[in-house]
Parts: sequence; structure tokens; C-alpha cells
Amino acid sequence: APNPADAPRLACPPLEETIVKLAIIGGAGVRVPLLVGGFARSTLHVDRIDLYDIDQPRLQVIADLAQRMAGPVRVQAHAT
Repeated sequence: APNPADAPRLACPPLEETIVKLAIIGGAGVRVPLLVGGFARSTLHVDRIDLYDIDQPRLQVIADLAQRMAGPVRVQAHAT
């Protein structure tokens, strides 16, 4: 049987070309805007952050604050 370790390795693209998306479950938490701001300023090159929570009114408020702290990173709210 072929050994998987002998298979050719695919080169990983440079981080700048990688699309990074994050999902935050419990996205209406009070610390979420700070978390989003931190990820937006990190070296991870985050493109998009999706916030998920069951409390839609609170989620909209937190998502608005998070977007203000995220700069060019897109923040999207999803009520579940």
C-alpha cells in the first residue's frame, strides 16, 4: 500500500494571499468588539468576521460596534 508520507507536498500560499474568515459563536458578547479589533490589527490578515448569536437585537448593536473597531475587515451578523 502507498505510504501517505511519500506523497508530494503541496506548497502553501503566502499568508498575504490567503483568505482568512473567522466565526464567533456567542457574537453578542460584550467583549466581542475588542476581540474583533484585535483580530483586525493582527498579522493574521483577517478578511471577514461572522458573528453568530440568538439575541438578534443585542447582536446588531454589538456588530455595529465591532465593525467600527474592525477597520477594513468586514463584520457580518447572523441571528441563529
